[in-house]
Amino acid sequence: MEPKLSWSVEKVARLIDDTEVTLDAPRSRITAFCESALKHSFRAACVLPIWVNLAADIVRGSNTAVAATVGTFGDTLPTLTVAIRDCIARGADEFDVLISLGALKSGDWETVARYMRCAVEAADGRSVKLMLEMGLLTEAEKARACELSVETGISCVKTSTGRLSSGATVEDVSLMRRIVGDRLDVKASGGIRTFQDVVRMVEAGASRIGTSRGAGILATVPTQ
Repeated sequence: MEPKLSWSVEKVARLIDDTEVTLDAPRSRITAFCESALKHSFRAACVLPIWVNLAADIVRGSNTAVAATVGTFGDTLPTLTVAIRDCIARGADEFDVLISLGALKSGDWETVARYMRCAVEAADGRSVKLMLEMGLLTEAEKARACELSVETGISCVKTSTGRLSSGATVEDVSLMRRIVGDRLDVKASGGIRTFQDVVRMVEAGASRIGTSRGAGILATVPTQ
């Protein structure tokens, strides 16, 4: 029998990319969100590109990274490159990038691979977390997307945006980990609301957690 994982508030916080990508969120809400991410030492504060400057100013000098969500509207290669480089100039440390879903669902794996490589090149050594939107894919598509992620230098495969499909499942996280092995991070994202959800995903193979409820999750971690 495998030993049970040990947990602490600090350990859980370092798994979490706390996320606020609501399109109509005002500056005051983003400020409060970033201050919370800093307070709790989350692994990353994930924001829309427009808020990268603000997030970087707030968490500067801490161990909380600024992650920018880009490529969510079917960007072309040039616009993806511009978006990533602009975010780098304004303080982004990491990128959550949606896979080229249209090309993928068309079976155009060459374009999918070019899109991945474009993101990796533009990020210039920074982490690229590729959102696969697993709930929209067939089993064969899931497997091939994970394989290509390894081949093209992606840093992390991520279950979903949390918007377009059902979100993270234990089955999908297990499949992703089985294919990428220990070569990439696996980020479970979408519908993760409780400490119990975090435990299930980590036990299935997740090494990062995406959630918009980071502070609430930490409040429910059992004390030793």
